[in-house]
Amino acid sequence: MRRIRIAVVAALIAIMTMASVTPALAKVGDVYICRVNGLRVHAKANGSSDVIGKLNKGDKVVHKATKNGGWWKIQTVDGDHIGFAYRSYFKPAGNIVKKNAYYRVYKISKATVRSGPRAISDKVATVKRGTQVQLLGKKNNWAYVKGSNGSKGWIQMKYLKYVNG
Repeated sequence: MRRIRIAVVAALIAIMTMASVTPALAKVGDVYICRVNGLRVHAKANGSSDVIGKLNKGDKVVHKATKNGGWWKIQTVDGDHIGFAYRSYFKPAGNIVKKNAYYRVYKISKATVRSGPRAISDKVATVKRGTQVQLLGKKNNWAYVKGSNGSKGWIQMKYLKYVNG
């Protein structure tokens, strides 16, 4: 009986670990990195459709939609190419940092904007979740951003998510 419990617990841990990194749980709009060289990008969501391009290991794409079970509609980060590739060839990119690109506040309801890149710097504003800002620079784990009204300040990077460049 004890062996069965140990086996069940081990299986559950393995499943939870795999689920935390599998691209099957992908969110539309998230950025992913290609795992292989020469990945064929297809015109339609199946392996027999025309190949319209190739990706190399390390190339970044935006997940646009999921079709036919495991096929992703993808767009290159530069926005130049759109096509389909199977999800297992991608891994999450994490939070990429691109100057002059746009980011959204996420994880918290309001992010504090500060006058400098330190938690003790003066608070100059707050920005609501979902608000888009432009990244102008970065210092350690702080982003120097500009809001849509032109105001500038520092927000912790952990509260920003890449949108597009």
